[in-house]
Amino acid sequence: MLEKNIKLKNNVFEIEVPIKKYKQLIFVFGVASIFFTYMILTSFYNAIIGKIKIELNSETISYFILYVILINIAMWFIFGYEKLIITDDLLISTKSNKLFNIKRKYKLKNIQSANLINKTYKPQSFSEKRVERIKEKQKALFFWTYMGKIELKLKYFTKTILNGISDNEAKEIVILINDAIKKQKNKSN
Repeated sequence: MLEKNIKLKNNVFEIEVPIKKYKQLIFVFGVASIFFTYMILTSFYNAIIGKIKIELNSETISYFILYVILINIAMWFIFGYEKLIITDDLLISTKSNKLFNIKRKYKLKNIQSANLINKTYKPQSFSEKRVERIKEKQKALFFWTYMGKIELKLKYFTKTILNGISDNEAKEIVILINDAIKKQKNKSN
């Protein structure tokens, strides 16, 4: 099942996984991005032909900053993916939206273990289920730290990775990461 996502070349495992798609979030951030693009382009056009004068004040700058943030979030929900690379001594986690990459490198000797994240709490009522769905969608943002299905326990903190994979794929990747950690520990002994 996982072979289509894994590339093995010179003892380097590379796993690329598209993020879990949330249609509501794609719609909301996509429409907001289109709206801001229209506003900015028409403002520039009107400034060029002389209809309006654009002042470079804090309000104008804040619109540009908001525009960049909305575009990045929309690109994350549409094109976002996570890439995991395991070498002999490193685990490299990359989140990308095709415009920007967030890359984190972890030495395998500093990773204590990799585990599946299991939901221990099952919501009972409609409102509890709705709150859980909202939390899940919030965690889909690229800057959210606890969004993945696999938990890496490091010496000083915990990191989660890969939210777009199935539970079966997550089990296979956990085995792969733990094997790499064991090999690294055997090398250092």
